[in-house]
Amino acid sequence: MIKIKSIFFLFWFIFVYSGYIFFHFRRNIDVTIYALCVVMIFYTMYKIIYKKWHIRIHFQKIFPMWGALLIIFLFTLFFSFLFNVGFSDNYPKYSIGLIFSSWAHIFLAVFLRLLFICALVATAISFGKKILDSFRFQFDSLSEEVAFSFGAGFLGMLFISFALGTLTLLYFWNIVFLALAIIFLCRKEMRYYCNILFHHKIEFRIPDCFCNQKNLFIIGACIVVLFIIFTFIQTFRYFSSDLDDLDIYYSVPILFSHYHGAVPLYNSIAAMTSGITMPFYAAVNTILSPNYNFSLSWLFLWLSLFLLYLFTKRFFSQKIAFITIFLAAFVPLHVVFVNTQKIDFILVFFSILSIYCIFQWLHSKESKWLYLSAVFLGLTIHIKMNGLFLALTIFMLLSIFLFFRKIPLRQYILYFVFALVALLPMFFYNIYYYGNPLAPFRFKIVANNNENIFASHRRVTAYDIYSKTDYIYRNPDDYTALTRQNNISDSKLINFFWTLWNVTINQKGFNFLYAEIGPFLLIFLPFFLLHFFIKKYYKDKNLVALLALSGIYFSIWYMKGYERAWYALPLLYFLFIFCAWYLEKMEKSRIAAMLHILIIVFSLRTLFFSFFLMGWQPHIINSQNISTVDFKKYPGGETIVLFPQYINNVIIHKDKESLILMFPSSLTASIYEWDKHVIADNFGMYWIEALDKSKNLQELRDVFVRQRITHIVFARNDYEEMKSFTDSIERYPFLKKIGVFEEFKNLYLEEMQCINNYYCIYKIK
Repeated sequence: MIKIKSIFFLFWFIFVYSGYIFFHFRRNIDVTIYALCVVMIFYTMYKIIYKKWHIRIHFQKIFPMWGALLIIFLFTLFFSFLFNVGFSDNYPKYSIGLIFSSWAHIFLAVFLRLLFICALVATAISFGKKILDSFRFQFDSLSEEVAFSFGAGFLGMLFISFALGTLTLLYFWNIVFLALAIIFLCRKEMRYYCNILFHHKIEFRIPDCFCNQKNLFIIGACIVVLFIIFTFIQTFRYFSSDLDDLDIYYSVPILFSHYHGAVPLYNSIAAMTSGITMPFYAAVNTILSPNYNFSLSWLFLWLSLFLLYLFTKRFFSQKIAFITIFLAAFVPLHVVFVNTQKIDFILVFFSILSIYCIFQWLHSKESKWLYLSAVFLGLTIHIKMNGLFLALTIFMLLSIFLFFRKIPLRQYILYFVFALVALLPMFFYNIYYYGNPLAPFRFKIVANNNENIFASHRRVTAYDIYSKTDYIYRNPDDYTALTRQNNISDSKLINFFWTLWNVTINQKGFNFLYAEIGPFLLIFLPFFLLHFFIKKYYKDKNLVALLALSGIYFSIWYMKGYERAWYALPLLYFLFIFCAWYLEKMEKSRIAAMLHILIIVFSLRTLFFSFFLMGWQPHIINSQNISTVDFKKYPGGETIVLFPQYINNVIIHKDKESLILMFPSSLTASIYEWDKHVIADNFGMYWIEALDKSKNLQELRDVFVRQRITHIVFARNDYEEMKSFTDSIERYPFLKKIGVFEEFKNLYLEEMQCINNYYCIYKIK
């Protein structure tokens, strides 16, 4: 007899996901139907072959590790060839010679990209093993050793590239010499791992019974490998990268490569948050120039999931680990982020490493694990300010341990000493350039300057407004309030549940794929918590520690995360462990089988997302040679490429002293020396402060002339999108002040170019 709670759980599962699909119907229904059809076809084949015809398939093969990797490489080539030709508009006109020429080009591109990734991973692992061996770290498995070695080695590479960047030594031969020096230093470790690669065996076995649990794991693993291949191919394709990616993670490394070192970014608050990874990206760009690498985000996505698998297997079970990875791998958020150079997955990787070390310390009580966790924690803050969420979480967790005398006071203090030591390079860099160790992050400790910063003729930067005025305290985050609209009631309780729904299901104002993390968590977590207390699983210290850590992190993120789900990525991956734990504890029944089928349907949906939503064109910003691109085929490329080309060729080339104010969003992308020529005024901070300090529009124009601003770029499409979130701009002062631009434009500006009615370029009369 099926238990009532199983029926209720299935009903809740269908209700939540149906609600999600309803709110995002237009972009969900097609791929959901495709995925459902695929599952039904395979289920029908299973019924016919196994149940009716009683045919059994038995397969067992042992591959060397290098052989398994070679097979995956061949599959990658096969799908690359298929997608390149099969989706081409010119396919009927292709001759055999052109097809093979195209395939040769694809083979070379895929091979060189994988060669670079393999060289990077092998060097980092060998370098990290050298570092960890010097501190006598011992690991329970080879996989664990490889993961930690890569983390330690990549940490070393980040600090080396950061040193080169701060000393303006990011030259090709300097980078190559240091890379060869690391390889020579770690030659013994490289030989060790090469021997493992050539001698380690992998068994692939399909038992007779199709419904055998091991068979289900094999099917799931095959789907995951297929998704790895698809997402890798995706990094070669055109995708209209979002503004954060083009304005920070693309433009900053290109700028650093141009200057052969890191430079202060006073005119872009967003770019200042790019962290320690930017000099490393610049080093990679210098080596690979003129090509730009788009695979690092993909690499760290799968390294993070691999590390999450090891963590879950080590402290819970292999079955829970596999279910966790299967749930986490197919979050469609990955489809969006994998085509960018965003650093979120690097942050996730080192966040998991830091937490992994704490759990190792809880079990072994060896203080070196605790201090290694502190070093990785310091690096997460180096990578992105979101690392402060994890830092506050661990601080509160260790404080609880200290209160209950689970950690000595000496270890507690030394933990944060090690974390601060790891932070020192970025602290000194920020103090030297910005006068603030956590720039641009600010603390409201003293009264802020309310004087008119534009009164003098001294050039004012975006960071001056952020750091030397009270702008951020006079102007609340209206953008988040506008796009999220979470304060719908005077009741905090109503707002809490509304925000929970908005974060997990609605995701108003952001790409609907970002919300895909939410439904699974909303489905499983209430049942997990109920099951946790009823069955008294609070006696499991691993589960309790992870639940405490997740609860603290969630509370901090909920208060300060601005409802952006990806700000909590380290937490969200750990929450999938609770989902998997509840699924694993469910009794075997038809309800459980239906749930597994539904999860497979949603995983296949993500596979369809990865190639139906991405467009099958080459990356138009994958190379500096972009003038030959046919923009009629790539409509998004017209804005991304023609805009900076116009700025470079028409404005900067003619006037080396030109200064351009871009608002309410910016697109620095590949603009030549944009740090000197562009004020990247995201959300209109510079514009609003100048407007507030001016008595009228004539005085505002005089402010811009004194600041030697020659041109203004208005992101019209972004402004119209922000207006679409409300019927009354009077409720949002920042939106009203940005709207004043229309009147200012009519009086004092001369239009030069308006690309797709998106970025409109004006010259001040």
